[in-house]
Amino acid sequence: MKTQVSQTKAVILSLFMLALLAVPAFAGTFTANYLGGGVWEQDGGWSTTAYPNNGHFVIINGNAVPDNNPSYNVAIDNPTPCALGIGVNVQNVTVVVGSTLNLANSATMNAFTGLGLNGVITLNSTNAGSQMRLATGSVVGGTGKILMSDSGQNYVSALNHGDTLTILAGGIIRGAGQLNLGYFGGNEHLLNFVNHGLIEATQPNNLLQIGLGAPVGSALSNDGILRASGSGTLRIHGFGDLATVTNTGGTITATDNAKVRVASSVTVTGGTLTTAGNGTIGGDPTGGLFKDIVSNGTMGIANGESIQLGGTFTNNGLIRLTSTGSGAILRMANNTTLNGTGTVSLSDNGSNYIEGVSGGAAFTIASGMTVQGSGTISPGPSGGTNMAKVTNQGLIVANLPAGLAMRVENFSNTPLTNSGTLRAANGSTFTIYSTNGGKALNAGGTMEALDLSTFRISSNVTLEGGTITTSGSGVFRGPGKFSNVTNNGTMAISTNEILFLAGNITNNGAIKLENALNGSDVTLRISGDVTIGGNGTIVTTSDPAFYKIDADAFGSTLTLGP
Repeated sequence: MKTQVSQTKAVILSLFMLALLAVPAFAGTFTANYLGGGVWEQDGGWSTTAYPNNGHFVIINGNAVPDNNPSYNVAIDNPTPCALGIGVNVQNVTVVVGSTLNLANSATMNAFTGLGLNGVITLNSTNAGSQMRLATGSVVGGTGKILMSDSGQNYVSALNHGDTLTILAGGIIRGAGQLNLGYFGGNEHLLNFVNHGLIEATQPNNLLQIGLGAPVGSALSNDGILRASGSGTLRIHGFGDLATVTNTGGTITATDNAKVRVASSVTVTGGTLTTAGNGTIGGDPTGGLFKDIVSNGTMGIANGESIQLGGTFTNNGLIRLTSTGSGAILRMANNTTLNGTGTVSLSDNGSNYIEGVSGGAAFTIASGMTVQGSGTISPGPSGGTNMAKVTNQGLIVANLPAGLAMRVENFSNTPLTNSGTLRAANGSTFTIYSTNGGKALNAGGTMEALDLSTFRISSNVTLEGGTITTSGSGVFRGPGKFSNVTNNGTMAISTNEILFLAGNITNNGAIKLENALNGSDVTLRISGDVTIGGNGTIVTTSDPAFYKIDADAFGSTLTLGP
């Protein structure tokens, strides 16, 4: 009797199991393991029989397998590369060490719960785009790589604005394309990037672009390496508003013949800039802001380009402006200090500009810094709107034929304060000029004209205090005003020029009145109560009848001291 009961129970259980097989299972999330078939969209290549794509299943013996409404986690753990040629929607995607997922031209993979990558994913667009859209929690692991072909239509973006992709130390994103496709109010969403590894532009024909946007919470935090190498270009740009790169502990670098470009509306803060070979770091036609950064490499501002500096920018390398006529512009944010032991080098063109980000901005060129070449320091190409209060504690040198100029204006409160050295050298001319009257305060500083070179204080400018020196045939010229100045060199004026003297003048050199001709005057003009002391001379070089010493106001006095 006992045996019959057991047999009856077994029959009932068998009938129950057959009934279960005849009814589709509840919808759920299944793990699809790649079996090595070579093609993603091939049903037989996966452990789930159906290839992974939300909603995709196959019918076996009249039943939906894995069920009639599946979603998939994807695991690629097989040495045979898997090629995706269509658009798929899946949940989590895992690619392990030694495995490869290749996205063909026009392929799209949406990973709704994230990516775990320790193998290799390649994006192989040629003209129709290869794209991954990733959710928060996506990680490129320490052995993971995303490798992109030489196409601007390789895309890595977010499923939702503000999702985050993290690249761990050792992880790599390399090639060309767009990290964040773009936000124009449409349905392309922006990732946050946290980079502890390497993001690198390597392709010669197309850029690797990182697009960021503060309005939708997209930023880049880097304590790893952002690099352009070979002939590649890495461009960081913003969508519609201020975008941020927090580079604290990170390095941005360009090697070989590559370039890193930071575009308008992007602020890069902290960290280090380096270059090697002919690599340069710079801006776009309207460049972004580099703030509180140490630069040990070469920053390049080409014709028609600009960059901005802010905070304490330590330049231990080279900042190079190479205008050929359309302007190369270095802009300083208010209260910027240009620090370090490096050089700002301006090409032989008058349209190299160092100016404020906005009118009246104040910046300091610190001790140890050298600015040299040709161009204009304050204001720049836009009239007076970018004039700045310049404090020089370093060395500024005009040493190319086109000369170097600085503008000072009282009306915009943009004086020059010099406690360093301003120098004309190599046959060049250094000019301090003003439109409506301005002051150059030589507060313990030196202004000098070396052999064959000229330092010119133009009309409406008052040079106040400090020491001027010359060597060889170097000369200081008006027609500006010299007030409370110690002259240890040669001051000179020529035909139809006026040299104004004010306050206490210590003349240990020579004041020359040169080349006067019949019908044209050379004038030494006294402004207020003037005392000329020292052991120097006032000399004329031709007929004294055409030289004049007069006053700019009634009651002015001239005292010749010992």
